[in-house]
Amino acid sequence: MNKKILLTLISISFFFIFSTSTYAINQNQSTAIQNLLDEACKKSNTPGISVAIVSDKEASFFSSGYSNLDKKIPADEQTIFELASVSKAFTALGILKLEKQSLLSRTDKIQDYLPWLAFNYRGKSVDMNQLTINNFLNHTSGLTNRKHSATIPEGNSPDMLEKTVKNIKQADLAFLPGESHEYGTINYDILGLLIEVVSDKSYEEFMTSEIFQPLNLKNTYITSNEIKNSDSLSLGYRSFFFQPLHYEAPKFRGNTPAGYLLSNSKDLARWMSIQLDQATDIPSEFTSLINESHQKKKTVSLNKDISYGAGWFISTDETMIFHPGRNPNFAADIHLFPKEKIGISLLANNANANPDLVLAIKSILDGNLKQSYSLSRIQQFDIWLTIVTIICSILFLVTIGLNKKVRKNLNKFLLKRQIHFFSIISLSLSVVLLIISVIVLVNHRHIFTWQPYSIATALGSSLLLFSTLFFILIKENK
Repeated sequence: MNKKILLTLISISFFFIFSTSTYAINQNQSTAIQNLLDEACKKSNTPGISVAIVSDKEASFFSSGYSNLDKKIPADEQTIFELASVSKAFTALGILKLEKQSLLSRTDKIQDYLPWLAFNYRGKSVDMNQLTINNFLNHTSGLTNRKHSATIPEGNSPDMLEKTVKNIKQADLAFLPGESHEYGTINYDILGLLIEVVSDKSYEEFMTSEIFQPLNLKNTYITSNEIKNSDSLSLGYRSFFFQPLHYEAPKFRGNTPAGYLLSNSKDLARWMSIQLDQATDIPSEFTSLINESHQKKKTVSLNKDISYGAGWFISTDETMIFHPGRNPNFAADIHLFPKEKIGISLLANNANANPDLVLAIKSILDGNLKQSYSLSRIQQFDIWLTIVTIICSILFLVTIGLNKKVRKNLNKFLLKRQIHFFSIISLSLSVVLLIISVIVLVNHRHIFTWQPYSIATALGSSLLLFSTLFFILIKENK
C-alpha cells in the first residue's frame, strides 16, 4: 500500500513539474486581458484589436471589436492587419539570410550594390565609402523620419520600391553616417531594394520563397492582392470627433519593406515562437540568423536603456526585444521577453491605439490584474486639436453674435468692450494657430495623411476665426 501511495505521489509530482513548465493563463488573467482590450477599443476609438500571447509551445489569442464596422465582421486571430514598422524585422532577416549565403556582408559599402546612390550633408557630397549596410540596419545612415519620410512617393505599381529609393538620391542627410542614431523608416526601403539587387528577385518573390514559406508563415503577405478572402482583411480607420471613420490611406508600395507587410495574430504567434527559439519545425539555419538579429553587441545604442539591432529595439539588459509600428490607419507592436520565454503581439485597425497596451498585458501576466488603458500620444494630440476646433467654432459664433448686437446698439459702450475683449483673445489664439498651420502646410501631404483629421479641422476653424476677426477689427477701426 505504501509503495502504491509513493508511486502515486511521484506521478502527481511529475505531472505538476511538467504542467507548470509551460506558461498558462488562468481565468482571472484571461478576464482581465479581455476587459482591457474592450476598454482599449472604446477609449481609443479603435474598431478592432487582436492580441497573441505565446510562451513555450502554447499560444493564446484575445480580440475585441470589429475588422469591418459596416459589415460587423469580428476581429480575431485570423484577421489580417498591416504590420506597420513591425515589418522591419522580416526585412532585416532577409538581409541576414543573404549574408548567410555569402551574397553580401553587413560591413559592405552600399555603393557596391547601388552605385548610383549618393547623398549630401550641409551642401557637400558625402563620402559614400562611409555608408555600410549596417548603417541602414541600425538607422545610423543620416536618413531620418523628420527629414526624409515625406519624400516617399505614393503609388502601387511593382516598380515603386526602386522609385522610392531613387527619390531619396542626393538628399541632405541629418548627420554624417555613423555619427548618430535617428530612426528613419526609409532606411529599410533601401534594404528592400538591396535584397532585389543581390537576390535577382523581386522583394515579394524573395521574402515569400526565402522567409515566409520556409518558416511556414501562411498568412503573411507583401501586398493585399495576394489575399484570397477579402473579408479576412481588416479595414483601416481614423478618428474624427471621437468617432472612428473608415479611411482608405494612400498606397505607399515603395515603403513595404519598412512598414506595409500584412499578417494576422496566428502567424505572429508563430513568428514570436520562432524568435523565442520555441519552434522546432523550421530550417536549422534560421536559428542562428534569429539569434544574430538579437545580438546586443551588433546594435547601436540609443541611450543607456535601449539599443537598435537588425529590425528590433533591444533593452540593455536583454530582457526585452520589441518593435512598435504605426501607419495612417493601423497600429502594431511585438514585445518579446526572451528570459521568460514570453511574446506578446498587438494588431489594431486605428493608429490611435496605444502599442504600450502590450506592457499592460504583460503586467496582467505578472499577476497585476488591475490594469487600465492609457491614451496614446497621437490620440492625446487628436483630442487637443478637436478641443481647439470646438473652441474656435464657439468663438466664431460668439464674435458674429456680438458683432450683430454692436451694430444694433452702437451707443452701448460695454457691448463694444465685450466684442473687443473676445476679439483680442480670439485673435491671439488664431495667430498662434496660424503659425502652427503654416508649419503644417510646409509638409501638408505627409501631415494630413499620417496625422488625425483634427489637424485639418483645427486649421480650418482657426483660419475662419482669424479672417472673421480681422475683417471685424478693420471695419471697427474705420
